[in-house]
Amino acid sequence: VTGTFAQLNTVYVTNAANFANLGNENVKITDVTVNAADVNTIAAATTGKVTATVGVDTAANLITALADAKGTDALSLLVNGTATAGQLKALDALTSVKVDATTLALISGSAADIKAVLAAKTTIGLAPSVPVTVDGTVSASDISAILKGTSGIVTATVNGATAAALKAALSSADVNDALTLTVNGSTATAADLIALDGKTSVDVQVDASSVTGSIADLINVYVTNVSNFAGLGDEAVTISGTVSAANADAIA
Repeated sequence: VTGTFAQLNTVYVTNAANFANLGNENVKITDVTVNAADVNTIAAATTGKVTATVGVDTAANLITALADAKGTDALSLLVNGTATAGQLKALDALTSVKVDATTLALISGSAADIKAVLAAKTTIGLAPSVPVTVDGTVSASDISAILKGTSGIVTATVNGATAAALKAALSSADVNDALTLTVNGSTATAADLIALDGKTSVDVQVDASSVTGSIADLINVYVTNVSNFAGLGDEAVTISGTVSAANADAIA
């Protein structure tokens, strides 16, 4: 059955008593766009496939309005605003058409849900630079996977690890990302701390017991960019090579 929503509503709702055997046919709504609540009215009236272009809305509103939609329906969905990754997965389950989420301003949620959404390229369309906020404290490997799925800003709190391990895992991060990093372990090199400083806009928490490195790297950490680090001041420092008394005093 094909028609505008007004025509279909007359058949399936207003005058439904005048027709027999309705309820299992495929239905195509021909309006250029139809609001989600109206689409749901038709979806609730038939077990067949409903085809329609749904008016743009937030993920939360679309999920609420399309309570009777099903995965076999061919609903063209355009999502705006912000959305959780869980909401995008829910919308994906309501249609056989690729969900258009390319205008989203932000995706948030658990690392598992975000990774799943970023990987669902054939069923959920995202902008390549969509910003992401990850809930809770998560592993560096999870953040690494997310960083590879978007060039947008990634905001997250990463499980504490050694500076070397964090540096290796977060190879795709840059200074625009807002990663809360905690460096632990017995030793961190100043070079690794400098590298981590270049992977986040958030001050790096240094809880390592000692820091080692060249005088140039140590001055970078303890003098030039000291404001980019937190927790410095009670760790042992080992300077490699021969240094002047003035440079040693700058670190001390």
